[in-house]
Amino acid sequence: MSGGLKPEDVAELHRLSEVLRDGTHYELLGVAEDFDRTALKNAYHNLSRRFHPDRYYRQDLGGLEKMLEDVFAGVNQAYRTLGDERARAQYDQDLVTAQKRKPKPKPPAAAASAAETEPRAAAPGHDDRLAAARRGQPPLTARPAPAAFAAERGASGWRVAGRRRHRRSLHRTFHPSGARRRRARGAESPPPSPRSPPPPPLTP
Repeated sequence: MSGGLKPEDVAELHRLSEVLRDGTHYELLGVAEDFDRTALKNAYHNLSRRFHPDRYYRQDLGGLEKMLEDVFAGVNQAYRTLGDERARAQYDQDLVTAQKRKPKPKPPAAAASAAETEPRAAAPGHDDRLAAARRGQPPLTARPAPAAFAAERGASGWRVAGRRRHRRSLHRTFHPSGARRRRARGAESPPPSPRSPPPPPLTP
């Protein structure tokens, strides 16, 4: 316990300090917005007697002296503002303006739906598969890496493929149909332009 303050007084003092920082005059005094004059006076006198600094004069409050003075000054300011009709009307208008400027918090359902609709990092090939599914075509599979492809086929597969390419090259070169196609292409192509004679050698 801090000096002459009881534990419940210390807890209430901390609560009033938070209300003084983030709340309204109505919340600080504990009255409704449609209060009557009797309720306002009773709330003010109760708080002022309970947390008046003179009540704890020359007592060790454990570092709560500044908080006690701030809360007592805030209670007096709230009572003067709400007790005057013109000052109260201006204060209510300021509250409405501040409430309009304050961003409204999103409900939990809207926050969850917004998190679900955020774009996520697509996996490799995800866009291609998605586009193919929308067109009604089978998705394209990614080609294996050269090293994996070579390991899959093996050295023998590459030798077989090389022999096949060699046979196709020989077929195109020496088959009669290939020779006829080459002669036909030569007949259709224009004759080569004659080359100019080489220059005479230089005499010493």
